[in-house]
Amino acid sequence: MTNVDAAGVDADLDVLDEHGTVLVAVRGLRLGTGVSELGNRDRVLGERLLSIEWQQRELPELDFADAGTWLLVSTTDVADLLATELTDSLKSHGAQCATMSWPEHTDHAGAAERLRNQLNAGGFHNVVILTAPDNGDRDEKSAVRGVECVRHLVRITRELPEIMGEAPRLHVVTRNAQTVLAADSPNLEQAGLRGLLRVVGAEHPHLHTTHIDVDEHTQAEHIARQLLSGSEEDETAWRNDEWHTARLSPAPLLPEERKTTVVNHESAGMRLQIRTPGDLQTMEFVAFDRVTPGPGEIEVAVTASSINFADVLVTFGRYNSPDGRMPELGTDFAGVVTAVGPDVTTHKVGDHVGGMSPHGCWATFVTCDANLATPIPQGLTDAQAAAVTTAHATAWYGLHDLARIKAGDKVLIHSGTGGVGQAAIAIARAAGAEIYATAGSPSAGNC
Repeated sequence: MTNVDAAGVDADLDVLDEHGTVLVAVRGLRLGTGVSELGNRDRVLGERLLSIEWQQRELPELDFADAGTWLLVSTTDVADLLATELTDSLKSHGAQCATMSWPEHTDHAGAAERLRNQLNAGGFHNVVILTAPDNGDRDEKSAVRGVECVRHLVRITRELPEIMGEAPRLHVVTRNAQTVLAADSPNLEQAGLRGLLRVVGAEHPHLHTTHIDVDEHTQAEHIARQLLSGSEEDETAWRNDEWHTARLSPAPLLPEERKTTVVNHESAGMRLQIRTPGDLQTMEFVAFDRVTPGPGEIEVAVTASSINFADVLVTFGRYNSPDGRMPELGTDFAGVVTAVGPDVTTHKVGDHVGGMSPHGCWATFVTCDANLATPIPQGLTDAQAAAVTTAHATAWYGLHDLARIKAGDKVLIHSGTGGVGQAAIAIARAAGAEIYATAGSPSAGNC
């Protein structure tokens, strides 16, 4: 990484193969969204929640020019039978095969020695470990047998990285270890192996570990065809004679999985938020605790709030904040004062006020700086008061505080039909200035 800030990281990236050769070099890669995790927690959470999705696929075309050499290691009586059938299928396609049995309850030192001798002398390109449970029924001993099954596979796989020369590719066949289809019921004796195989694959990438999970109907010929296809998939399954591969896919919380509550909007805090900026379907009402005003603050029961262009940018995920924080929706409000903090003398409970707040005004209540609220003049509705605050404050600051506008000045106002533009026209006219304005289209200019 070359730089880290609130909006993301800058990095230079090299992708290497198992021999250390650089395959892809990326310089100046920027990872981030322009906003901080704090300012956009829900979006980040939604992107980082993943689940395994099983996709039905077709096997790659087989090339029988060189079926290779295979060592099959079985660990149970059921696996012994499958090993015999798989050996016959592989040999029928021209493969050279050898088999050995290494059950859980045996002389492990002797079995390990036999495996090492086979690997060092045989020149095998592939090792297939078959681990089918003898008893597929779930009982009180299933978890215990599952632990021993994991330990036993560790015994076998730890021998593979130690052999001389090029390591063979490792394939492990399990039965019902995965939930591939909705109706699947995983076998507890086998389920722990999926995690172990991922560890083996991560710690020994040169083994190219592949997990093949089968059901009780899977024929040895299907497994043989997958093995001979040379598929690079590392997590696969057979169900009802169909081949499936595992993929990581985004799995954000569903609406029914989110915590819900019932609130009274007249007395409880509730605001409109967007859970995933850029996805308007994720706009939702969120309950929050009302904030007791501190020194110099007031709480207002909101009756109206405006929509500014900044809110549009926030909802579409395109708001670039200087501090990297995504603001809450709604800057302007109008409403009735419900509480005042210490030292506040300009407002009292019951006052009708309009103002602005950075804490999100698309809400039932908002707590803000008392200096950012002002009484609403007679004749101005709450909706009108909420619509003028930011636009008129921006125009007033630009024309009076910065430009020092006075009567007779010539003022050019771009986008004169927008909120700030209309406010600027009104303020410039009141100051006696000569006004020139632009509009985005002829129809807008005629408004």
